[in-house]
Amino acid sequence: MLGNGLAPRIAAADTDEAAREVVERALEVYAPLGHVARIATSTTELGGRTVMEGDLVLVSLTGRGLFDTPQLPTAPTTHHQGADRSDHVAFGFGMHYCVGAPLARITVAQLLTGFARRFPDATVKEVVWRKNRTFRGFDRLVLDLNGASR
Repeated sequence: MLGNGLAPRIAAADTDEAAREVVERALEVYAPLGHVARIATSTTELGGRTVMEGDLVLVSLTGRGLFDTPQLPTAPTTHHQGADRSDHVAFGFGMHYCVGAPLARITVAQLLTGFARRFPDATVKEVVWRKNRTFRGFDRLVLDLNGASR
């Protein structure tokens, strides 16, 4: 939101729709969980390999392999205004869908809207990404709430 200059648009909006778009884009690109572990309940072939009953299988929620080097952003991610971003699996899928997902979306959209209105000049000073292949997020995030120009 800050890096893409979306804060003024979010702050000026009558609804939280602009913030909801940012939430969906962030979930799509920076989902907090990269992989989930499952145990095979029966022997099967998967991708030309045999998975034995009882084997641990890591399922990628990002489309990347466990040992692929993640492309951590060094600049703001392009924002696709109005694009449907609800096809990601950041909150799971089917019977494994997070029951708290709607509340999380509403809460973060409200938080972003309130933040953009309260701190219109905020800027990002430093971002250090956590070095974890499964749980992703910031190890350190430093914001200047008064903006770089003050």
